[in-house]
Amino acid sequence: MDIQLRANPESSRSPLPPIDAWKIELQLEEARAAFRDGQWAEAIETASRTLSVFEYPNVMRMDLLQVRAGGYFELGQFDPALSDLKKIETLSEAFPRVQSGFYAQILFNEIQIRLETTEASRARIEDFWEARLALGTPNFDQALSLLRLEITNRAEAGLPISHLAFACYKISEAIDDKLFSALAILDLCHGENVALKEWAAAQLPGLEKRFARIRLLVDEVSAATDSDTDAPISQSAWMLRRKKKNSELMAAFHHSATLGSPFDQAEEIDTILFLGQGLSLNLVDRVVQKRGTFDSGETKTPHIFPILF
Repeated sequence: MDIQLRANPESSRSPLPPIDAWKIELQLEEARAAFRDGQWAEAIETASRTLSVFEYPNVMRMDLLQVRAGGYFELGQFDPALSDLKKIETLSEAFPRVQSGFYAQILFNEIQIRLETTEASRARIEDFWEARLALGTPNFDQALSLLRLEITNRAEAGLPISHLAFACYKISEAIDDKLFSALAILDLCHGENVALKEWAAAQLPGLEKRFARIRLLVDEVSAATDSDTDAPISQSAWMLRRKKKNSELMAAFHHSATLGSPFDQAEEIDTILFLGQGLSLNLVDRVVQKRGTFDSGETKTPHIFPILF
């Protein structure tokens, strides 16, 4: 049965006829597709147009606000991003289990990492981890988001990130999320581990052909590096430049870890789980606490998350 939605009486636009719910979902997917391709302004425009005309079910409104906030963030427009995140937070009180609420928290912390001191960010992320883990074991998508947030936090502090980026790659492959697998490889290209960097660089040309977002990020980082270092680039590209600079500093001081082959067991990096040449399949169903061990029921293995700082 089609759901009929009424026009928002507070909208400044003229009232429009009711619209089928599937059309709203289509507009949401258009905004998401623009975001996935790195078309931030288009994602913002599509989400804003959709939000302004109709009064949607709250869950779908949360999704649209999340997409728009992400677009604002990438363009460095933190104030409107934070405004949308605040709206999501309010809606989350009625819908606490909706994924958009969790992703909004991730994005909020991404913004705060850029606005706060390193010490304040460390404390904030530590508290966020503890609060999230208190709710139970994160699912795989949530674990991936937590890891990527931690990579940002560590990169901002000038700490190694290659082991976490490789963990993100293995998790993304396990859940068949090829875009996030590609983003993890892009992180490895700008990380401190030489062997992983060389392996990732060999994968990059094919990923540029496959994903518009990867191609855009590579172009942004290259253009800003080769010419104007203050050139306006997305927040993702800006952080990649930060990771690259960190890796160069670490290399100068011989802090680059060596793994040999990227798929070899690595004693010096015990935060990556291996089973043969793949990530332990236990992680498909469980992701472990930040400290301690991963309990798979009958066996315990080292966890993928590092002890912070």
